[in-house]
Amino acid sequence: MTTTAILKDGTPVRIHLFEKPAFDVEGFLVGFTLSSLNSEEYRYYQQSEFKREDRKKPNLSGYYDKKMFLKYIQNVEPVPTLDNLVKYNFKKVLATEGEEVTVTSIDFEEPYDYFYNEKKYTFNLQNTIDNRGVRNYLKPIVEDFRTVDHKINTDGANAVIVLNNQSGVPGGYFYKKNLGDFINSWSITNTQKTFIKKAMSLIIFKIREINRDIIPIIASNTHFFKKEQDVANGIIDYNDFTDLEKLLFNFKRTWGYYYNTPLDGFPRPYKDSFEALFSNSSTFEDYQSYLSSLQNFYQICYKTKNLSYYPADDKVEYLLKILSPSALNVIPYELIIKCIKQYLKFNLSQEDQRVLVKLVISINPSHANHFLDFLLEKENGAETNFQVIYDTLTDARLERYPFVNWFVDEQTNRKYFAFAIYELWKISKYNLDYIRAGTVIPHPWPYFKGVDPDNYFNINPQEFNKKNFLTFIPSSDQQIVTSQQRFESSINDKKIDITKIYKQDTYAGAFSQHKIGDEYFGSFHLYQQISFCGYESNLDLRIPKSATLPAFLFHFIEEYDRLADFDAGVALAANLTVDALLIYFTGGTSILKDLQYLKYTTKIGRALAGGIESTEAIEIWQGFRGAADIFTLTAGSLTQINEYLITTENNEAKRKILEGCQKIFISLTFLGVGLSLTAQAHAVSEAGKVLDLIEALPSGVAHGLAPEMINLLTTLKGNKNVTLTLFGNKLNALDLGDATNYIVLKYNSVFTDAQRLKFMTDFQHIGDLAFWRLLNNGKNASGIRDGSYLDNWILLSEKGLEEAKFTMYICNLTRTNDLIRYVDEPITKSIINTLSYERKLVFIDTFGNDLATFKNKPELINRWKRYYDELVLRQSFLNLEKDKTLILIDELGDLPNELFLGLKRNPSKLGEYANSDTIKRQFLRKNRDFWLANNYTYEYISSFKLEIDKVVKTYKNQLLSADIKTRLQALEKIKISEKFTLGDFIEKPMRVYLNNMILNNEDLMFSVDILFKKADGTPLVGKIHLDIDAIVVNKSINKIKMPYSAKLTPGETFETTKAKYNDAQKLEFLRNLPEDITQAKTFITQEGKKTWKDITMPQNFNQIHSIEVKYLDKSEKAKTMSLSNFKQMLKATPYSLSDFTEINPTTFNTTKEELLNSLYIRIITD
Repeated sequence: MTTTAILKDGTPVRIHLFEKPAFDVEGFLVGFTLSSLNSEEYRYYQQSEFKREDRKKPNLSGYYDKKMFLKYIQNVEPVPTLDNLVKYNFKKVLATEGEEVTVTSIDFEEPYDYFYNEKKYTFNLQNTIDNRGVRNYLKPIVEDFRTVDHKINTDGANAVIVLNNQSGVPGGYFYKKNLGDFINSWSITNTQKTFIKKAMSLIIFKIREINRDIIPIIASNTHFFKKEQDVANGIIDYNDFTDLEKLLFNFKRTWGYYYNTPLDGFPRPYKDSFEALFSNSSTFEDYQSYLSSLQNFYQICYKTKNLSYYPADDKVEYLLKILSPSALNVIPYELIIKCIKQYLKFNLSQEDQRVLVKLVISINPSHANHFLDFLLEKENGAETNFQVIYDTLTDARLERYPFVNWFVDEQTNRKYFAFAIYELWKISKYNLDYIRAGTVIPHPWPYFKGVDPDNYFNINPQEFNKKNFLTFIPSSDQQIVTSQQRFESSINDKKIDITKIYKQDTYAGAFSQHKIGDEYFGSFHLYQQISFCGYESNLDLRIPKSATLPAFLFHFIEEYDRLADFDAGVALAANLTVDALLIYFTGGTSILKDLQYLKYTTKIGRALAGGIESTEAIEIWQGFRGAADIFTLTAGSLTQINEYLITTENNEAKRKILEGCQKIFISLTFLGVGLSLTAQAHAVSEAGKVLDLIEALPSGVAHGLAPEMINLLTTLKGNKNVTLTLFGNKLNALDLGDATNYIVLKYNSVFTDAQRLKFMTDFQHIGDLAFWRLLNNGKNASGIRDGSYLDNWILLSEKGLEEAKFTMYICNLTRTNDLIRYVDEPITKSIINTLSYERKLVFIDTFGNDLATFKNKPELINRWKRYYDELVLRQSFLNLEKDKTLILIDELGDLPNELFLGLKRNPSKLGEYANSDTIKRQFLRKNRDFWLANNYTYEYISSFKLEIDKVVKTYKNQLLSADIKTRLQALEKIKISEKFTLGDFIEKPMRVYLNNMILNNEDLMFSVDILFKKADGTPLVGKIHLDIDAIVVNKSINKIKMPYSAKLTPGETFETTKAKYNDAQKLEFLRNLPEDITQAKTFITQEGKKTWKDITMPQNFNQIHSIEVKYLDKSEKAKTMSLSNFKQMLKATPYSLSDFTEINPTTFNTTKEELLNSLYIRIITD
């Protein structure tokens, strides 16, 4: 192995001290491990892998500690800052001249049907021409005069081809089926084949990374790895998988992980074959798209905090959201339908709508008929599934968020759904033009000629409306009579109702007549074909060019087009920059959807999007309040700014100048539609900032702005005084009653120009006089009005806090000061500022004086947020006293998700924990799985704590020994152990449960059994014989009210064997047992049950002098009673098992398996 390698930036370094060096396909070093006590693993991370807010910082790419970077990207507490991520310094291991280096890269050239060969290049390092050090070996890959990538400069060394045959491994199977079998039949150049082979190879390498790093995370807390090979071999049924396990299995099967050469006579459905993702008709773009999907999938899963702890259903939901439609093709059809049914039950967010549409798109054509039938069903009993989905999806005319650029050509949710269904319809039984391959068509057919015999409308001709031709007349001018005719449609159950709308204008000299009306045209099955002519769409819809369309698609097209006037010409390929700036100025997406039209209706908007000739002058400013000067910029100047911003601008200072100019442009866009108040303030403010940035540029660095842009900036800045004076006049005219106007006094004499501009920006839109009177009502400690609320605004505003805009803070000095203390402390500032307005308000009101606590443990803020954000917990959480809340988030703030779910199921546990003393809380934490996963109370757990101690003591040092390799094996060993009684984990809690349940006139008897005594009155020692778990006695009548049986396995009470007594037989035995000792012995002998084997031995049997009944009372004190007294408590009729109530894990909302699992965790964490 080479001891020298090339870094991603082209620097040669020695790697003899590194373990496990990893290289990419071009031979660059991308990872290594430092041999040390902790074995630090380093990996190369490029700029795009950092958090979005950090990416603008220069020189980020480099080699970082993998664990630390993972904490940084997943926000794992304590979250490392960018400064904590120290790059590995290669200075001490730089290679020198003459050292030999071997570079191994993947060969993507011929043979194209083979995966894969390696190229090895060996050469000696050389110094630079000026002899100042070793050369850099980074070589750009240039296409069309631009650098598209880099490779290693191998100094002209000849490559040695090394064979690396992968044909017998999953990657090789996948390559052969998805490319190797047909690439040589393509009539394309070798260069193109090389590109495709490289893309396919990168797909396989990324699949291997996913299988290595991501699949184990997703499969955690499942039995997937235990079952996958048994399912593949047909030993276990596929349906024994959970939904999540099916998903993972289908992924790996599609990637060739279970494939093996078919065996004659031994069919193995999951091993003998797998479906290809690509075919002879696939394109380079198809491979690139799938590679991108895999890369995104890996990155998103890699970044997701605690993904392994998500419940299985949450993991499935999460995967559905992040997978691309092509990746969703591997999901079992039954799971797709199951997921869609879930989405039918509630209103969907934009994100959920996209998931639903993706699921529809992913449906395999082989399921077309079944899915179209499913859409006609009524899951809610009232509306077809088609209508529920159709109505649920938005048309997204104003709600397409371009910064979530999910759609192909930015098509809408409803549109994408309609056209996806159309694709399935084309190959379904509902399409009269579709004939299944291999189907012979008899001729003629009674209703349709040349139709598939199984076509739905051939079988059900009564559902086909033959009057199905629609003639649109946009405008027919015949000099005297002008006619128009169109059609409108609506959904009605499984039908589309169509109405004809007509208009006729008649002009004859002075005479004119106008007729307009509508008439019912007909009702059509959703999937019936209709024909139309003369239709002219005024929106960019991809209307199929076939002669006929299914009725549902016609309805969508007609409905969508009807909204054209309101949409103001929605473009399907919009420039994203304007939208991003709309978000910046309006404060979020809620306003963005209402302002979306700006970029289409204003000249500036269209210029920014490149929609106006570059020579056309655009009026962008007409001063304030009718000023005479008019400034213009050409469209070319505007698009110049855009072009700079969408390319790489290495100079950070110049980039900020350009971004500032864009912010001004969007303000001017607002001016173009009358939003002048806010727009003026933004434009003036940004102009000053941009000019300051230009002034601060280093000597010799040109700002690059056109002269007319500088003219505009200067003019805007000069208008600042006019703007501020006009707003001051508005403040002076406020009707504040008899109070002194402290607002205008402070505005004019205390505020700086920047503060006045900010104050105007924050409040100029408010016309409510009550607001201004409240703002003016600040008082000092003596209760005298002094305008102090304005001082609060200054404090908050100077800190750059959004709270400066809200009277909830401005008019509350305590709240203001508390918030400022938190933001002044660097360690809490970054966390507190991530809280929403509502969360922050509640947090500050609760913990305003507790900065010291959160400064020492800043992670407590996010822990508080975790509890507050859960609506089912919020009220119980807020009801806690402050000191109790701090205890809770400190001690239980980092609960794993599955245990946190236990709190959500039972919010009263918050109080149970927080209000307990230190010892009790420590006990609950130690046994938290019993408490939360099994929903046991403290009293329940405490009742069997001695049994827990026995188990822990028995297995603590051997549970992880070599003979027990897995948790399941360990659990099995615990289950069958005879060293303690597992039944106590139910029987002991049962005693607490019954004590809490009985009435005042009732009593309890536990562990009721027979007691044999010697002549001296001492008990005859022996094993347990009957052991009736519990009996509730009605003291008023001295009768058994209810007998109970405690069982770890549900239903075990009602199982009967010949060798043992069931619970009913135990009571009947005591009823029938003679009180005479001689007769009793005979009776026992005749029973013939194994339970009497030890007592009937002569050495024991001969010592029996008397028989009583023993039991524990409700306080668990040992007591006895005579057999005759016990018999009196029995009911008159014989007992049967139906008389017993079984107490089992389900009584406590848990399961036997969960109890065993909690016990296992208790052992290994003790």
